[in-house]
Amino acid sequence: MNRGQFDQSCMLCTCVSSVCLTSPVTGQLRPTTLPLLYRTAGIAPPDIRRQTHGSTENHKQETDLRHPLFDHSHPRARLKTRKSFRTVESVKPDQAASHRLVLWNTWDNATNEAIQPPKEQLPSGRELHRKDWVTLNRARAKVGMTASTLHKWKLRPNSECPCGNQNQTMDHILSECTEGPHCTDQDLRDCTDAAQAWINIGGTRYDDDDQSCMLCTCVSSVCC
Repeated sequence: MNRGQFDQSCMLCTCVSSVCLTSPVTGQLRPTTLPLLYRTAGIAPPDIRRQTHGSTENHKQETDLRHPLFDHSHPRARLKTRKSFRTVESVKPDQAASHRLVLWNTWDNATNEAIQPPKEQLPSGRELHRKDWVTLNRARAKVGMTASTLHKWKLRPNSECPCGNQNQTMDHILSECTEGPHCTDQDLRDCTDAAQAWINIGGTRYDDDDQSCMLCTCVSSVCC
């Protein structure tokens, strides 16, 4: 394996590892887009964390007499695959967190109002039980095990909702379905009483066969 292949493999492993680490934290499904996944986990994307670390290291190299490369003349780069920390902006270590958030906000292009903006802390509702926490996060990302999703995965013959709607999506369950309560994006973001009431819909029954509510089964299933 040459140097370029090694760098690409390392980058792929970093991205995959980051997704694998954030998904269990949030309970999100694979179709969830990366911006929403990182927002829900309260963890900046790996490229941004790596760039910020390089920026602080560059500042140390420029100002710290104890640094091994202090006052070192940086040679001209010859290989495109080599990404030295000297090529990024110098940032003081005590400004790393704010710099990371600036880069994160610039990178994040998601318009979802149900999830907190880029912030390095878990969103509201983190004190809920695991199953409720997963339900809340999937509702926030609008990606859950709904009939529409299961139909795409060929696990259901159709995407029809028990209420009669032909396409049971997360948006439909949250705001249109007549089989359960509704809640807004703000309710989900702030984890209000309305959002928690919607999460607890699993205790209700809606059909004549006294089966568990499909809305809860589709949304809050922990299985990926």
